[in-house]
Amino acid sequence: MFRYQLQISTGGLIICFMIDFQHQAHAKPVENLIEVTPSTTTAAARPKE
Repeated sequence: MFRYQLQISTGGLIICFMIDFQHQAHAKPVENLIEVTPSTTTAAARPKE
């Protein structure tokens, strides 16, 4: 019973997070998302010079 309730609450949390993430993604222009994403991944992968 407890495990079942835990699954429901976790699922609800994930759904809320996904909706919030989609809302934030739609709020920003697509160009900004495309520009920001590669620079942050390369910055994280490469050490600063």
